[in-house]
Amino acid sequence: MARPYSDDLRRKLLEAHDLGKGTLAELADQFGVSLSWAWKISSAQKRTGSTERKLYRPGPKVRQRIEQAGAELLYLPPYSPDLNPIEKAWSKLKQQLRSAKANEPKP
Repeated sequence: MARPYSDDLRRKLLEAHDLGKGTLAELADQFGVSLSWAWKISSAQKRTGSTERKLYRPGPKVRQRIEQAGAELLYLPPYSPDLNPIEKAWSKLKQQLRSAKANEPKP
């Protein structure tokens, strides 16, 4: 699953667009995000007036059905690369690749 963009990035991109610093396409490229994501947050801001992500929490009906099934609803903490073992593995692999490239003879 892709890591969500920060609320700060959302705010900065939309502020730049509101100030006329470029089109959404130009700003998406400048901020390193997809144009579809920029359109999505721009539309959401126009619709709701907010740039912040909404946290999903199941409603009472969902919670009730889960409990009726004899299960317990546990909430996960926000994503943290420090708690994700695959992030550490990728970090180590990238470090080894950089090291191997640095040791490569120059043409």
